[in-house]
Amino acid sequence: MKEEFSELVQYLDRKFEDINNKLRDADQKLIDLNDKLKNLQGDKADKSDINNLLNTINNYIQKAETYFQEIISSISKITRQ
Repeated sequence: MKEEFSELVQYLDRKFEDINNKLRDADQKLIDLNDKLKNLQGDKADKSDINNLLNTINNYIQKAETYFQEIISSISKITRQ
């Protein structure tokens, strides 16, 4: 009687082993995905980062406008002379 079930037991053992391997792989993929999500959260900009960037850009624009006005003024002076 044991011989009758030995093939079935072997078959079921292989199937359960395959299922266990697939579950282990899925678990590892979830761990990897969770790590990637944590890394993404650390890299995202928040509101203060965006405000700092906007302020820096505005300061640069103001300095550039002042510089261009000085250049135009200098050109006008040179042209008058």
